[in-house]
Amino acid sequence: MHRLILGKRPDKIFNSVEAWRKFANSLDHRIKVLGNDGQSHPAYEWVNGKEIQIHRMPDVPEDAVEYIVEGIDGLIRQIGLDVNINYSNSHSSVEEVRKATECSDTLYDGTLDRDKLVRLLVVESWRNPIYGGRPHADVIITSQYINWFTSNRGSAGFLHGYMVISLPKDRQIPPEEIVRISRHEAGHLLGLYEHHYPSITVKGYDPTSCNMEDGAPVLNTCNMHLDSLRFFWLGLQKRTGVTFFK
Repeated sequence: MHRLILGKRPDKIFNSVEAWRKFANSLDHRIKVLGNDGQSHPAYEWVNGKEIQIHRMPDVPEDAVEYIVEGIDGLIRQIGLDVNINYSNSHSSVEEVRKATECSDTLYDGTLDRDKLVRLLVVESWRNPIYGGRPHADVIITSQYINWFTSNRGSAGFLHGYMVISLPKDRQIPPEEIVRISRHEAGHLLGLYEHHYPSITVKGYDPTSCNMEDGAPVLNTCNMHLDSLRFFWLGLQKRTGVTFFK
């Protein structure tokens, strides 16, 4: 069985849908992550704000936001979460992206360093109520390639509360594909750790194509992954006392 949520690897094959839901419901999300200040932070607390903020870099066409919101919102609605999506101009994350852009004394290739970016986002003041901010996840839309895998079109993770969609100017991506990619990355943002592999199943779910397959070939998210997310967030609700469902 592969790791489906938060990198936790189940120690057995699940023989029923109920057993799988119970596993997802029991997962503890409280894992600290490293910030750019060298300290560990509970970045998962973004969930308490029940908000996802979208930030478009200035050289990305504004109509891309519509497709990305469609992909994220479609998954949120299907799960039933009460999480707001805001296209915010209160801060644009331009500074974090600039600091996370790879360069050296002899080379500036404009590639976005994903790991550095998430460490910067973890400690940003806009997430911290002490500095007048509020807990939220960040979605960055950039025209840059992502350094760790340049053919990749996105990256996201629950623990850091981040998502990056890469729309380079030299790579034409149709709107419907942007929607699929955004829904796929939203799955990672909301808690799914790895991709869907048709060869790995939980007994009780019908084999089907899934948006969480590598490359997001279809728009539909399979029932196994929808249950993973739904029951994971029900577990968060139980442990935090925060109502996450409408």
